[in-house]
Amino acid sequence: EGQLNTAITIRTMIVRPGSDGQHQITVQAGAGIVADSDPQKEYEETLNKARGLLQAIQCVQPSH
Repeated sequence: EGQLNTAITIRTMIVRPGSDGQHQITVQAGAGIVADSDPQKEYEETLNKARGLLQAIQCVQPSH
């Protein structure tokens, strides 16, 4: 009683086929916020995580 067990997705990439033969890609990134978190550093961390996912997309589609 009084305990919580959760799973948090910090990095997510969803790829959906489009009707035009292209793919729609959604990228999300987050951070674990605790009492002593620095909001600016957490924000920068989410940008870095998203950047990694976006770089992976560019490796597959270098012309975009």
